[in-house]
Amino acid sequence: MILEIMYNIFIYPIEFILEIIFYLFHNKFQSSFGVSLIFLSIFVNFLSLPLYNIAEKWQKVEREIQNKMKPIINNIKAIYKGDQRYLLIRACHRINRYKTIYAFRGAFGLLIQIPFFLAAYNFIYSINYFGVNQKFLFINDLSKADALFTIGSININILPFLMTIFSLLSGIIYSKHLKFKDSIPLYIISLIFLVLLYNSPSALLLYWCCNCLFSLIKNIAIEYKIFNLTIKDKFIKAYNILFIIFTILFIFILSLGSIERKAYLSDFYYLGYEDSSYKYTFKVSYYSLVFKSSDIFRFEYIEKDNLEFIEHIFIDNSINTVSGTISLNKKKENINHNIDIYYKLSVRNYIFNIFYLLFIIFFLLNINNIYNFIFNKNDSKTLFENNNNRLFILSSLIIVILLGLFIPTSLIKNSPLEFTEPISLIINNLFIFIGIFLFYPFLFYFLSYQKIKSYLSLVFIVFIPVILINTFLFSGNYININGDFIFDDSKLLISSLKENIYNIICIFLGVLVSILLLKYKKIKMILNFYYILLISLVLISTTNIVSIFHTITKSNISSNINKNTDKIFNLSTSGTNVFVIILDRAINSYWLDTLNYFPEFYTNFDGFTIFPNTVSFSRSTITVASLYGGYEYLPYNISTNGTYNLIDKHNEALKVIPLALDKYNYKSTLVNPAYANFSWIPDLSIFSNEVNNSNLEVYNNDSLLTIDKTNSILKNIIIRFSIFKTLPINFRYDFYSDKKWFFIEENKNYNSSIYMYNVLESVKYNIRITKNGNYFNLIHNDITHEPYFFNSNFLPSVTTIPLDDKFLSIYKDENSVRHFYANVAAMNLIKDLIIYLNDNDVYDNTKIIIVSDHGFNINTTITTNKDINYFIARYNALLMYKDFNSRGELNINTNFMTIADTPYLATKHIPDIKNIFTDKIISNYYKTNGVKMVDVNSWRTSEQLKYRYSFDYFYTIKDDIFDTNNWKKFKIDWKNKTEAEVSLFN
Repeated sequence: MILEIMYNIFIYPIEFILEIIFYLFHNKFQSSFGVSLIFLSIFVNFLSLPLYNIAEKWQKVEREIQNKMKPIINNIKAIYKGDQRYLLIRACHRINRYKTIYAFRGAFGLLIQIPFFLAAYNFIYSINYFGVNQKFLFINDLSKADALFTIGSININILPFLMTIFSLLSGIIYSKHLKFKDSIPLYIISLIFLVLLYNSPSALLLYWCCNCLFSLIKNIAIEYKIFNLTIKDKFIKAYNILFIIFTILFIFILSLGSIERKAYLSDFYYLGYEDSSYKYTFKVSYYSLVFKSSDIFRFEYIEKDNLEFIEHIFIDNSINTVSGTISLNKKKENINHNIDIYYKLSVRNYIFNIFYLLFIIFFLLNINNIYNFIFNKNDSKTLFENNNNRLFILSSLIIVILLGLFIPTSLIKNSPLEFTEPISLIINNLFIFIGIFLFYPFLFYFLSYQKIKSYLSLVFIVFIPVILINTFLFSGNYININGDFIFDDSKLLISSLKENIYNIICIFLGVLVSILLLKYKKIKMILNFYYILLISLVLISTTNIVSIFHTITKSNISSNINKNTDKIFNLSTSGTNVFVIILDRAINSYWLDTLNYFPEFYTNFDGFTIFPNTVSFSRSTITVASLYGGYEYLPYNISTNGTYNLIDKHNEALKVIPLALDKYNYKSTLVNPAYANFSWIPDLSIFSNEVNNSNLEVYNNDSLLTIDKTNSILKNIIIRFSIFKTLPINFRYDFYSDKKWFFIEENKNYNSSIYMYNVLESVKYNIRITKNGNYFNLIHNDITHEPYFFNSNFLPSVTTIPLDDKFLSIYKDENSVRHFYANVAAMNLIKDLIIYLNDNDVYDNTKIIIVSDHGFNINTTITTNKDINYFIARYNALLMYKDFNSRGELNINTNFMTIADTPYLATKHIPDIKNIFTDKIISNYYKTNGVKMVDVNSWRTSEQLKYRYSFDYFYTIKDDIFDTNNWKKFKIDWKNKTEAEVSLFN
């Protein structure tokens, strides 16, 4: 534990910076592995240069004092002995203000190399497999020693000698003014490195060669004063002029992009007639070619109500060619003029990124001028310098607590059990940010002169409003992020031009306010604000941690309800068995598509009926009570009643089927009953009474896992998530980097796709088969809800591989294709379960229901209209059913069904079976006149109300759900208790 904390504080922060920089060059700039290592070395050397400069100044001061005292001390040693000699030497030290501990300053230059060396060594070894078979100049394989020469059977490595030569030359120039005995340690260290690294991979030697070459060039520049003050001043002036020119150009580009323009559509290709519309593909042409979409601008379509003939239009925005699909109410041949559309050109993200980067460099280069502008009076400067220490330490602590505690705990508290060892994640995260924003900055601050300390304090004070504004004012509405830190819809991370401009303005105002407060000597006000902010962040973070700990403790108690996990599910060969498999977010249309792609599934699912025309009662699992309990638990009815406690009603629904069957001597097993006690990871303690007094057993997912979870990858990602939340919104999409999070090393750990696959795969291994008895089994599985690491072989992996072109052309985007892969994976696992049941003679007497709680807004083959696809796909739930003794090829039934039919289908073999909570017969006749489905405002349990679900709109639907004419949308006014119909796609 202690070693891990030390590693997180001293080593990992440097390793983290190395990984981010390497990813930037290797993945973003597409430089080769070898070139990326060279750039990494240069960047890190510049980054660590201030520390080395301080070390060299200390060493110089140490040498000067030692040289000054040496003659005196030599005389004392020659004449005096014993205590007299000791006291006189001490007196000499006091006169020269020298302490014995100062001798360690001479070794500081060596000491600061240790964490950099260890971090580089660990990092390059961790990514070394990327260098396999990669050539660089004369090196054939960067993952191995270079072995450039061979003498007999002995390979001679050249890079270690090249590194040593650079190191020795650097040492010779550096020690030019030193005595030989003082320079001996430099030569010894160079030789030690030669021995230690001789057989290391070429990648590590290449990196260290560049470090030694940089050191050599730096020493030459210092010794011969190549980069003097005059050149430095000219460079700053030249850069300032460049920045002003770019700023003017940037503002000009923004103003050009915001102008509304007109274009016309061309190159029409007819797709067909559907839903009373003529479908075409098209390309966009321009009346003016000056400002068409380019590498600088991104085309942004402006929707207008008065666009003639156009019913719907979808724009596919690429770099140089803009195209799309369109629905017209007339044939194109009958339209005698151009079809005009309106657009504007939104500046591409990387232009903003460049501006931010140039501004940061501008600020740092001109820190002295800015400092003098702020503190142009001696009294204000003195006041600031007197409070430097407090301002710097408080600023560092605020940043550490914000990123290390507040942000991660605010995320984890929503669903603590979704994360492996969440407390450990938080602790690791905290210590890493202590290293990044407290230890190393404070080390540099402590070693610096007063002027540098003032500059550092100023930088941190300016940094505070930037991260606060980004974290709290621009937190982003990104819907959902799962336990693998993957967003459901990463496109929501893309910020609009307006959002970017607002973000820049707010950051500018925040920085300006901080500067003005400093300028007008309001330091006490800043300090008071910092104290309040720090205390608030600590209190909120502590509350979050207590909540997380409470949830974990409660879960540990509830998970001990049934400790006998030898076999979980029960089936008998002579009785009747019911098996319900709930696949969270399974996509009905994907199962139908799979039947067409792989016809063998028609016979694999022997005796099953699939119901394509099935709806859920919302687009979120939050209303899953309707699936578990039936039509007495519909979200609209519960909410408009207004007297039901929502949590109690939800918990009641989870128990409806097992307790109804209990009266008929059924033994029941539930695995992962969704949102038990409205907890993301089910709180099984709500079943304690039933477990003790009925034939019910309840388990969580971990009871079925046959793999060990690990959180090492999450430790690294959660750091990135904290930084992500504090970044300007324009950087976030790029920083997320399509699930990669600026990771060099591929995810070699288990992820949620693998967890959920493993749980469902383990079902057949956890079935106890007996001769007699009646059994009900239910499992709620997320395999289709966590599709992100499923690949074209329909198996989960530790990483994703390229998509199959066939399915990409059908489903259009990666998110949709991965969902398709996961659904096929689920079908394969259930097919294997069917084979197992057949082989063990329990298939005919087992009723099986496969159902999903809702769909998702992804591309399907329901229609060619994307809006309608997305809309229907959200509510189109999967429903498959096999009755007792049912045999034959899978049948497709288009009757109108809902997920609330599940309890009826599960229990209909028992006449007039009742819900023991309401004493009403479990039936399915409630949907005869259609149903009402709610459009929930949030999927989170914490954001529902006490007596109703949180929604302002609902739909009515009956008969064919794929005909939008059968849908109606209503807005509900809760205050006035009125309902009004609105446009369906409003």
